[in-house]
Order: sequence, then structure tokens, then C-alpha cells
Amino acid sequence: MICCSQTLHADAKLRTQTKLGSEFLFPTHENRQIETITFNFMHVWERWPEHPFTFGTGLSVTGAKGRITQHDDNWQEIVSDTQAVGLGPVFRVKYEPIVYRGFSPGIGLWGGLILYSDHFPPGGDVYNFMWRSGISLNYRSGNGRSFFSLSWKWMHVSNGQGITDRNPSYEAEGLGFSWGWYLD
Repeated sequence: MICCSQTLHADAKLRTQTKLGSEFLFPTHENRQIETITFNFMHVWERWPEHPFTFGTGLSVTGAKGRITQHDDNWQEIVSDTQAVGLGPVFRVKYEPIVYRGFSPGIGLWGGLILYSDHFPPGGDVYNFMWRSGISLNYRSGNGRSFFSLSWKWMHVSNGQGITDRNPSYEAEGLGFSWGWYLD
């Protein structure tokens, strides 16, 4: 059976879920060779199947390590090794338009403010905004109490101070997976 977006009813039940996940992200630019591992703990609200959108908030713990190439005031290249761990609140919006035999494709957007253990990347600040977007294949178990998700994500990290030396950014993409369960 295929479930599609339907009109919300006043008596539609709000379901909540707890979700644990991880992402392994690899650099997309040659001058920003920073690998990132992220662990996420999310609390998600949904009105499934009455509405194909889910909303969540949570916490991301991230570790990043690599090398960044930047230019100094004389346009000389400076290569710096970098590593940092970070922690911060995140939000998520996800759209899953179809469910067939427990499987559903999804598209999502994540955003968060991450506080790092050091100025990260070098020349930046101790805080950064982490934006992620991606696609996923989701599966709800036969008992309807748990679910699994496999995803491909793209990430952008910067501190939001514009295109300046104080805002070194980097991007990465890679594989994510998560497991969760319904609380009701």
C-alpha cells in the first residue's frame, strides 16, 4: 500500500521518536582536506502517515581532522593541519512523500550551531554553523516500533562571518545511517 500526503485531521495522533545516527563525511575540495565524523541524537515529531514532513531537534557531536590550505596577506599559500571536536544543538526537517511495504525515500535539511574545542578551521572561530542536506532510504519495521535509515549527505561548515579570512569554511559529503524507535 502506498501512503501519500493527506489532509491533517484534528484527531490525528502526534507520534514522537528517538533517533541515534552517525555520518562519515569526506572532503569535496582539494584545498580543504578535512574528514568529519558526526554522531547525532535526535527527538523527532511526526504525524505519519497524515503528513509527510517530520521535524526534530537534538544534539550533534562531531570530530574533524585534516588539512586546510589558505592564503596569507601576501597571497602565499599556508597549509595547516587541523583537528577539533565539537558539540551543539541541531534541528532537522525531513520530507518522506511515499511509504511502500515499510520503505520510504526521504530528503532532509539539518542545521546547527557547533562549539569546537579550538579555533576551527585554523583562522576561524570556536563556533561554526553546520548545514547538512541529503537523501535517504528509510525502513519501518513490521511491528511499527522501530526504523532504520541509510543516507547520503552533503555538509557545509563555516562561522557565518562572510567571505573573510576569519571565516574559513569547508565542505564534505558521505554516508550516514541511523536507527530509532517510537516512544508511544
